[in-house]
Amino acid sequence: MELMTKTLKDLELDLGTVKFEKENLIKQLQEKQGQVSELDTLLFSLKSRLEEEEKEKIETTEESKAALEMLQTQLKELNEEVIALCHDQEIQKVEEHSMDTSGQKIHQLRNSIEKLKVRLEADEKEQLQVLGKLKESEHHADLLKDRVENLERELEISGKNQERMILEAENSKAEVGTLKAKIEQMAQNLRDLELDLVHIRSEKENVIEELQKEQGRVSELEILKSSFENLLQEKEQEKVQMREDSKIAVERLQTQVEELNQKAAALCHDQDAWKAQAQNLHSQVDALELEKAQLLQDLDEVKNNYLNVQSSANGLLQQVEDGKHKLEKKEEEVSLLKNQIQDREQLTSKLAQVEGEQQLWKQQKEELENLLVELEQKSQVLQAKNDTLQDTLEALQRSHKDLEKELELTRIENVSFVEKVNAMTGKETELQREMHEMVQKTTELKEEFTRERNRLTEELNIMSEDIKSSTGQLKELKLENSELKKSLDCIHKDQMEKEEKVREEIAGYQLQLQEAEKKHQTLLLDTNKQYEMEIQTYREKLSSQEECLSSQKAEVDLLKSNTEELNNSLKATTQILEELKKTQEDNVKYANQLKKENERAQGKIKLLIKSCKQLEEEKEMLQKELSNLEAAQEKQKTGTAVDSNVEDLMAEIKELKETLEEKNKEADEYLDKYCSLLISHEKLEKAKEMLETQVARLSSRSKLNLQNSPLVNSAVSEDSPAPSATEKKLSSSQNKTSGKRQRSTGIREDGGGTAPSTPETFSKKSRKAVQSGIHLTEDTRDTEFEPEGLPEVVKKGFADIPTGKTSPYVLRRTTMPTRTSPRLAAQKLAPSPLSLNKENQAETSQPTAGGSRSQKVKVAQQSPVDSSAPFREPTTRSLSVSNLPERSPADSPREGLRAKRGRLAPSPEAVPESKSSENCRVQ
Repeated sequence: MELMTKTLKDLELDLGTVKFEKENLIKQLQEKQGQVSELDTLLFSLKSRLEEEEKEKIETTEESKAALEMLQTQLKELNEEVIALCHDQEIQKVEEHSMDTSGQKIHQLRNSIEKLKVRLEADEKEQLQVLGKLKESEHHADLLKDRVENLERELEISGKNQERMILEAENSKAEVGTLKAKIEQMAQNLRDLELDLVHIRSEKENVIEELQKEQGRVSELEILKSSFENLLQEKEQEKVQMREDSKIAVERLQTQVEELNQKAAALCHDQDAWKAQAQNLHSQVDALELEKAQLLQDLDEVKNNYLNVQSSANGLLQQVEDGKHKLEKKEEEVSLLKNQIQDREQLTSKLAQVEGEQQLWKQQKEELENLLVELEQKSQVLQAKNDTLQDTLEALQRSHKDLEKELELTRIENVSFVEKVNAMTGKETELQREMHEMVQKTTELKEEFTRERNRLTEELNIMSEDIKSSTGQLKELKLENSELKKSLDCIHKDQMEKEEKVREEIAGYQLQLQEAEKKHQTLLLDTNKQYEMEIQTYREKLSSQEECLSSQKAEVDLLKSNTEELNNSLKATTQILEELKKTQEDNVKYANQLKKENERAQGKIKLLIKSCKQLEEEKEMLQKELSNLEAAQEKQKTGTAVDSNVEDLMAEIKELKETLEEKNKEADEYLDKYCSLLISHEKLEKAKEMLETQVARLSSRSKLNLQNSPLVNSAVSEDSPAPSATEKKLSSSQNKTSGKRQRSTGIREDGGGTAPSTPETFSKKSRKAVQSGIHLTEDTRDTEFEPEGLPEVVKKGFADIPTGKTSPYVLRRTTMPTRTSPRLAAQKLAPSPLSLNKENQAETSQPTAGGSRSQKVKVAQQSPVDSSAPFREPTTRSLSVSNLPERSPADSPREGLRAKRGRLAPSPEAVPESKSSENCRVQ
């Protein structure tokens, strides 16, 4: 019992640890899934950012190219204008040659024109510098493009890695499917084993029926049966009384439960009434709030509402008798309300009182709600009590079905795992939906980017307008040049008069040119500054993108490490599954061997029963001879002459008594052998049950290993040694209990299970007695056991079971009459049929099971050891039944037989009775 309780506690602890590990694994799975979703979102966001940046770069390059083209066109226009001015100057030179008087002035104009050329060349140099800077900016843009292309390559590599991860996940899913198929095969194998067990049990029942038929043939055991039946009837009466008491207690509990249910129903009705009344009060309060604005017009309606409220309050007073004190307070408040309503009738202008009354109504509402809460709490308490009572009843009823429920729970767990897989698929669909949402967000961001681009284009348009304005100024300068030409014509006409005016105009034109040059330089500086600012912003963006890429690389490394861990965990799970397969094959082999040993034990039991019948026949023959001898003694006593043969007869009677004692010893030995065979038979059954439990454990472990698969958790590689540890525990528990007998799984801790399987010769009444006495045998192992339905030979103590070696007692019986009187010798010179039968049996029964005590004990010891040694399964167990008279633990069946024979030895007639009262007790 202690070992069974310890093993049960260990199993409970193992179950707790397994459940805790399962919860941890589920949590880790959820965390990993969250991390994967976060990584997916980050990847999508990075891709969208890179695309946006690429588009921005392309747009900026296009814009810069457009600006360069605009500047080049402007420079071409300026060059054309300069060429036109040069042509004008040449024309003026030709005219100056024609005009000798205005030579000096023309030289001055030439100098001014040369100065203008120098300035134009300086402007061209500055434009060339600006073009060089633009080329440098284009070079920087190319470098940025190269970096972006590198980033895109890295993103493609990361995408490929992700695809590899997805493929590995799909492979793991396929492996999970294969594992599920293997589990289903295991379940089918378990079902086949259960069917085999059912067939074996049916065969056992058939054997039991045959033995019962053979027991019905034995008529001499009816007297003993009657005595045992009386005892059994008394015990059955006690059982009936116990059952009646238990039924009465159950009925009492049921009545209490019904009363509690009725009370709960009444409380529910009360709650409904309270709720209805509270709703009425709510509606009335709403009506009062609506009547605030119409107090002057609808005082009569207020009175009617008050009467309705009063009637509802009276109904509440009638329904709730327990809360009289609270209702008295409410009545006082109602009286105050009556006074206030009368005051309202007199003073319609006092609306503040109405508000106070509304507050009072709200307080009443709160009190009613508190009462409802209290009633709900009481109902919950009563429901809890009902639940506890129902739980106790269900615990009493379900104590016999714990193992079946465990199997159902395992199946439910399989279903739950399938549901979890479906939930994971649903989560994947949700993630895809989130991906679509992210795509929509990216589209929105693209729209925003287009808006910004439009804004920048508008700014560029503004800049182009400024450039156009500058070109307009240049056109104005051209017009002024044309005016200068006209003035030159006028100078030809009025050279002397207008020299001073021409100088002043030239000075004005020079100032205007300087201002135009200054404006042009400022515009160039502003554009350069803007380009530099944009380049700095792009550099900052590139630095941020590089940081993001570094973080992505770190995350990719983490994902690689996780994949390696998943692969390791897969390898560990495959190894564990192979080990489980090996253990299952070993268990199947062990079950087959146990079946064979069970069949051998049944054959041995049948041989023992046959030998017991033979011994019974021999005993009857010996009893007849004893009766003949006693009749001869009585005849000789009645005679007057006492012959010397009487002494010989007495000596023969003593010798017969000695032989009977020796046979009784042999019977004790054979009883011990029979009991050892029964124990070995029981060991085989226990080993079968242990195999069933081991198969159940292996199935549960296989399910746990499936839970610890890589799809369930990536961290199984750390917890993979757990199954091996549990196997070590199992092996250690088996090694610890190798020298002791464990209690079968059929007997439960609460005493609600079946008794250990006894031989097939037990009657149904004795089995009922065994089942009723299990509660006592669990606490004390020293109770006695006497199987019913054994042959009379076994109970009386006679046994002669040959085992291939002739027993010395059999030889002694065949040679015994040669030592005694000549009368018996003369009788036995002719071979009696009994002696012939004995000799024939001794000659023909070579492979039978007899012999001396030492040899038989060795055989009996070797049979259970050989059956259990190759597999190291501890299946020894004690048989105990409470329907037999008590005796001390130190007494053996052989000592009890000797003691009873010692008491009844003087009377040879009492020998059968004393032998018939002895039983096979197995401690």
